[in-house]
Amino acid sequence: EDTIIPGRGGCVVPTGIKVGYITPGYWFRVESRSGLSFKYSILAHPGIVDNGYTGDLGIKLYNHSDSEYHVKAGDRIAQLVVYPLVDIDIEWIDDARASARGEKGFGSSG
Repeated sequence: EDTIIPGRGGCVVPTGIKVGYITPGYWFRVESRSGLSFKYSILAHPGIVDNGYTGDLGIKLYNHSDSEYHVKAGDRIAQLVVYPLVDIDIEWIDDARASARGEKGFGSSG
């Protein structure tokens, strides 16, 4: 529906889309559209939607420009990317395994 995203602000844009079913073994993520990002500095919140969710898809948009942005009903504001769900076993350990990087922080690996 029509929505105004204030400059340097954000809000949830109702899409009128309801998730009915996501095949077990998959999930999807809400991603920004490159055109909105490059041309208008509008980014979608990168939300993860798991296969148990069956509700409405409201998309949170952030406006990183100084000008308000007008969303019109029917505009393409985000995209959904489907991923396979990888089921792994995780266990707690007392000591981490040694690696070449070790505990070096941001930017330390080049």
